[in-house]
Amino acid sequence: MDITGHMYLFGINIPIMELLLLLSIVIVVYLIILEFEFRQIRNIVKKFDDEELILTKSIRELRDSINDLRGITGLREKQKEKTENI
Repeated sequence: MDITGHMYLFGINIPIMELLLLLSIVIVVYLIILEFEFRQIRNIVKKFDDEELILTKSIRELRDSINDLRGITGLREKQKEKTENI
């Protein structure tokens, strides 16, 4: 590196300050893009959580319905047994 702020790398004259400025701009743009992507992912995860709650509620209702049907079927079988015994 010489007094003018340039550095020779593999025989190429590279201005250090301009290189640092360019790298800083690239990093800031990259971080902005990452923030946007993380916001999208957060929204997707929230939708998945909402859908999971709805699915869990539906499964619980189906289990209750199945248990009710089993109860009705069991009552019918008991009634058939009683009528057959009489």
